[in-house]
Amino acid sequence: MKVRIKKLSYDKEMFPFRDIVSYIFDVPDLENIHLLGYPQSYWIERFEKDVKGNERFYSCYEQFLKIIVQPLFDEKLTVQRFSNFRIQFPGNMSIKFHLDSEYGCDENEMNVWLPLTLASGSNSIYIESEPGKKDYSPQEVNQGEFLIFPGSKLSHGTEINTTSESRLSLDFRVIKESLFIKGELVTMYEGNEISFFKSL
Repeated sequence: MKVRIKKLSYDKEMFPFRDIVSYIFDVPDLENIHLLGYPQSYWIERFEKDVKGNERFYSCYEQFLKIIVQPLFDEKLTVQRFSNFRIQFPGNMSIKFHLDSEYGCDENEMNVWLPLTLASGSNSIYIESEPGKKDYSPQEVNQGEFLIFPGSKLSHGTEINTTSESRLSLDFRVIKESLFIKGELVTMYEGNEISFFKSL
C-alpha cells in the first residue's frame, strides 16, 4: 500500500462503536465528557476495565476487522488483539508527534484511526503528508469514517485542543500475515499476559 493517508467510511448502525462506549460509560454526550469532572486517565482506565473485553464491543471490533479492514488488503492480516482508546479534553493534548517505529512497531504495520466523536481542527490527529516532511495538518473525520495510514512512516500526533469539545477515538494496527515477524510483544488482559497480535 502506498505511503499515504486514506479516509474511508463504514456503517455506524452495523458497527455502533460510539453507542457501545457511550452506553458502558453511561455518557450520552461524549463530546462533553470533560464536563463530568473526571480526568482523562479515569476514562482510559474505564475503557481498559469495562469496554475493551466487553462481549458486544469486542464482537463489533472483530467484525469491523473482518468485514471492513481485511478487504482493503490482498492477503490475510495479523491484527492487534485489542483496540487502543484515546481521549483529548479541551485544553489538553493526547500524544506527542512520533513515528510508531520509535516505539518498536514494524514499518509494515498500518494504523487504523477511528473517532467516536467528530474529529476536527485541533481536537483531531495531525499527520504529515509525506515521510519526513513535517507538514502536519489536522484530519477532518466524521463519525462513520476512519483513517488508515502507515504510522511507522508518517509522523503523527496531536496539538492542544482549543475547541470546546472532547475527542474520543479508537486506534489499532494491522499487518499482512506474510510480513509479520512474531515477537514477544504482549498485552495484559484480566491479569494475564497474552499475545499483542493475533491472526485474523
